[in-house]
Amino acid sequence: MPLILFTKETETRARVDVIHYVTEGLPKETIDLGVMVDLVPEPEDIQGKGYTMLFNPSTKEVWYEYYDRPLSPEEELVQIKQKNRELEASLLEMSMLAANQEQRNIQNEKAIIELTTIIAGGNA
Repeated sequence: MPLILFTKETETRARVDVIHYVTEGLPKETIDLGVMVDLVPEPEDIQGKGYTMLFNPSTKEVWYEYYDRPLSPEEELVQIKQKNRELEASLLEMSMLAANQEQRNIQNEKAIIELTTIIAGGNA
């Protein structure tokens, strides 16, 4: 069972400082400072978020509180590349729409010329 060493904030909230997954060989004084828990959940990996591991000394519940943090250079690069792919896809879609509109304009111009010719009695 993992041993949690913590800094108590209130009766039901403490900040986890250290987790000992192997307690064999630890001094009794260290073990006496902590609390054994059944499970230590893994934090969620959320881009742009850091976390603080918290502990309820009364119930032995462990949880995380998440906070905003600056993106790492690697995360920024991934975000920029994703945005670039989205912009390229949008540009391609707009180009295709413009080409379709141009084709419709040409068809309309041909129809206008044909109607003008018919109205003018074929002498246009």
